[in-house]
Amino acid sequence: MSTSSRRDGPRVGPAAALAALVTALVTALVTALVTALVVVALPSPATAARARATTVVTGWSTAPATVTAGSSYVARVQVSGGGRLVLLERRAGSAWRPVDVARSARSGSTTLVWPTRGVSGTVALRVRVPATPGRRSATTPPRAVVVRRPAPTAPAAPATPTTPSTPTTPVDRTAQAVLDLVNEARRTGATCGGRALPPVPPLVADARLAAAAAAHATSMATYDYFSHTGRDGSSPGDRVTAAGYAWRSHGENIAAGYPDAAAVVRGWLTSEGHCRAIMGATTQTGIARATGPGRYGSYWVQVFATPR
Repeated sequence: MSTSSRRDGPRVGPAAALAALVTALVTALVTALVTALVVVALPSPATAARARATTVVTGWSTAPATVTAGSSYVARVQVSGGGRLVLLERRAGSAWRPVDVARSARSGSTTLVWPTRGVSGTVALRVRVPATPGRRSATTPPRAVVVRRPAPTAPAAPATPTTPSTPTTPVDRTAQAVLDLVNEARRTGATCGGRALPPVPPLVADARLAAAAAAHATSMATYDYFSHTGRDGSSPGDRVTAAGYAWRSHGENIAAGYPDAAAVVRGWLTSEGHCRAIMGATTQTGIARATGPGRYGSYWVQVFATPR
């Protein structure tokens, strides 16, 4: 007679089975909760990108523009946020190449300048603002800019000799246009850096100050630099003194790349320091514009002074 044996496995009582079930349920619940918290705490890159504020660029037009070869195209735009990097780009084939880079002011205003020396025909320009951690990037639609050669000018007719009844200070037409616009601002008052300044008496042109302004503008245009410090190390006060003017107070505004008198005065009035110089207590002025091989094409200088 044969025999057989059977080995039974360990038996689990009802209480132990219930405890195991509860443990499994608690583990699953904790795992699901931690996973949900991680998903909430760590948003996806796409969600983070959507959380950035939109960057807006205003003041840019897509209408075709025309500039004269040798002058500069000036773009004044407003972007979202101060201290933003702003690029003016020109299309070269299928690529876009930067032609000027600037930082936006605290108010968001930005001025970009593209000298057109050596360029002719139609080009495409656009403004691009790179993204920051808090704001998205922005790119404007392109604008067609036609660069035309300057029209030939007829020789000037000989001046008719006249006998002046009273001495006058000679001021060329461009300088006179700047002086008229500056004195209009002084007559009506201006807001400089958010502070309203009251009207002040008009400035009077002075030939010695004009000579100091012309010397500095010509130097910058000829030697391709842009600074209140002259190539010889001179300061604005040094140049005023060298022109034979004994001053009690003085100041100087400079600009580069602006195409005409209206543009340069508008640029000065939107800059707090330049605006305060225009609205200052000085009584006389000298204004000059020079063009040359410098990168900006045109260079502007306005000297302010009060005699002793």
